[in-house]
Amino acid sequence: MIDQSLSTSARGNGRRTTASRLLFILGVTGAAFLGASTHEAAAQTQVSQVDTADYSVSLTAVPYSRTYQVNRPGTATFSVLSKLPYAIDKNHPWTLTLHNPPGYKLAYVKNVYTRADALISDGSVTFSVPFLAREAGRGTIEGVIDVRVCAADGKCDVKSEQVSLGIDITDAVATPPSGNK
Repeated sequence: MIDQSLSTSARGNGRRTTASRLLFILGVTGAAFLGASTHEAAAQTQVSQVDTADYSVSLTAVPYSRTYQVNRPGTATFSVLSKLPYAIDKNHPWTLTLHNPPGYKLAYVKNVYTRADALISDGSVTFSVPFLAREAGRGTIEGVIDVRVCAADGKCDVKSEQVSLGIDITDAVATPPSGNK
């Protein structure tokens, strides 16, 4: 559907326009914020980023509250955005490999995500990664992705990028039992 929208907006001149790419990027960014339960939680977004002349790789974590809590789910988003005049190689076997650094304060649903798990367009690749905070303290979300972007002349560059992000994890807040006295 997204590719169809981009094609429709670019139909007038036969190629993807800067405006259509910008609209797509804004849409993906907005979707990342939909997971936030409040406006305040969206303001607490944490980002780690690697920038090159060809692309940008970012890792974003949006907590459900000010910090993550033990035994509560969280979500991280790994994104690769190409920079003009480069485009994402949609045929590349995109793979994101997550690492559990020392301490293992986080548990992932799975450690390896493939292109079937990704949202891929000409301008970006996005992986949504759910996790569970297992113990209080400072945790690290960490992953490696092989990035492949291509220029208009067909020349492609491949580089492995590692992105990590520290997050704070607090003990779960006890909720008082409900019931009648």
